[in-house]
Amino acid sequence: MEGFIQFLNSILYYDLQSLPFIVISLLIAFTVHEFSHAYFAYKFGDPTAKNQGRLTLNPISHLDPIGTVVLLIAGFGWARPVPVNRFYFKNPRLAGVVVSAAGPLSNLLLAFIGAPACFSCFPPFPDRCGSPMRPNFSTCSSN
Repeated sequence: MEGFIQFLNSILYYDLQSLPFIVISLLIAFTVHEFSHAYFAYKFGDPTAKNQGRLTLNPISHLDPIGTVVLLIAGFGWARPVPVNRFYFKNPRLAGVVVSAAGPLSNLLLAFIGAPACFSCFPPFPDRCGSPMRPNFSTCSSN
């Protein structure tokens, strides 16, 4: 069993002690990020995401299986992108900017909300608190 744990530690980007927190924050970060794109696209008149069932906070509809596994192994990953049809937008120029910025800004907001919560819940382990915030910052910076 110890050999298996060492093997997991050698292939995973995150250490096993932080992995439960990483997985939870990953689910929240990817879901809120893609939902934000879908929500603002819908508010500007594009029903595409709603018609495809992507205007939801259900993580299953947003997670990409390969992107999630790659994130755990390599430290970067992706979710399924929300389909957007700009022809539906009432104000295409403004809507394009807002819809594109909605995902990364939602991740910044989650990180700034989550960091104090993490530090207040786990004061003896501040080194572990940075890890659950990584998906929010990496998702924000890559999109």
